[in-house]
Amino acid sequence: MDLASALFKQLLTQQDISTWSSLRKNYLTPEYSSLYDKVSSFVDRFNKLPTFEELKFDAKSKQLLQRVAIVEQVEVDTDAGILLEFLKNDYSQRLVLEGVTKLIDNSVAFESAAETIQALQDVIVGIEKKIDLDEEQETMQRIALFEPQEVISRYIPLGLNTEFDSVIQYTPEDLIMIGGRRGSGKSLVCANVMANMQAENKSSMYFTIEMHQRDIIQRVASIGANVSAYRLRNRTLSSDELFRVAKWWSSRYEGGEDFFKEHYGLHISFDEFHKKLISLPLKESRFEVIYDPQMTVSKIRSECERKVPLIKPSVIIIDYINKIKLSKIPSKKGSFDWGEQIEVANFLKADIAQKFGIPVVCPYQIDASGEARFAKGILDPADAAFTLDPHQKDDCAMTFTCTKDRRNAETNFTSSMDWDTLKIGPDSAVVTAKDEDEDKDKEEVEDRKWQK
Repeated sequence: MDLASALFKQLLTQQDISTWSSLRKNYLTPEYSSLYDKVSSFVDRFNKLPTFEELKFDAKSKQLLQRVAIVEQVEVDTDAGILLEFLKNDYSQRLVLEGVTKLIDNSVAFESAAETIQALQDVIVGIEKKIDLDEEQETMQRIALFEPQEVISRYIPLGLNTEFDSVIQYTPEDLIMIGGRRGSGKSLVCANVMANMQAENKSSMYFTIEMHQRDIIQRVASIGANVSAYRLRNRTLSSDELFRVAKWWSSRYEGGEDFFKEHYGLHISFDEFHKKLISLPLKESRFEVIYDPQMTVSKIRSECERKVPLIKPSVIIIDYINKIKLSKIPSKKGSFDWGEQIEVANFLKADIAQKFGIPVVCPYQIDASGEARFAKGILDPADAAFTLDPHQKDDCAMTFTCTKDRRNAETNFTSSMDWDTLKIGPDSAVVTAKDEDEDKDKEEVEDRKWQK
């Protein structure tokens, strides 16, 4: 007797449609493929599992009839749900063995430890895609009406608009997507969310693909310290601005505020101050910026596995979805592979937001009509989605148009935008009506560091 035979015996004897719905064909060895297909076809036609007699009448081939007879003769007392878990475990062990064997065979091709770890993460992600690891949902008998207070305490506002935040906050497991044309400010929104988390003494993780770590940190610093982003990047800050930056920079370290009061002054340069400051440990509540121009889902997953338990982030920011790859092996369709982008979106929802219980903020590109470029399906797993309109620079405003919200009515808001410090909100702004032709003439450029 094998697991598959025992499982089919209990499924058909007990008419356990619930367990059947959790069985995947790939868990089974090839000799059970035709039996699985026949049972699946019967369920699709009659909306029930077949009995052995019905299966015999429905079977056409001699080989399939023999397989049904073998299964019917199996004697087993174990519940179908338990047998399915045994089968999944057996299948996962076979996948692990195959993956590790292949990894060892190819290990001579890896040039560094990072590549070896990346390859191992690819194996893990590949296995998880083939196995349903979802935990059993609460039964209708036990499910509570109200969300536990511990979960509610982890709701977050985006911090981009006070009026909006007073009405809507986002829960753990939410995927919030921010759509914008090239150069519309998607990355600025991400930097503002991170700066807002820092101001609230909450941790965050920022995955960046096109901008280096220092570029992101400089933006967050200009927002957090309320100084000119242009002058900060070019090291031409006034003494007052440099004072605010040093104070903000110190707040990242344990005891940094006291250290700032004791050591910072006109007699010491910022570089000298920084060298002394880094002797202190970083606070547990902090931001982490991870840069990789070839960002893959396994890279995101491995970094989250390592750093989420350490810093306990309140939000994970991934900038941006259109550039994330399933693996380092190039897709045959190149950057226009919409199928890959949809898989990435599902990964961000199921394997990051839901698995770690942390909301994810992720920008995406939109086309001239305001739709997601290449793949509208990337918005399917999103819990909320907005599109950006930065207006003209002299409007000093940015409008967020809600295009999707699972829990709330679609709510739009317009926030003040300080293009000098790059800070969005938290005050609301009003944009005066202008000629529509002005918007049509906006130049589309690649996302890049803001220039004055």
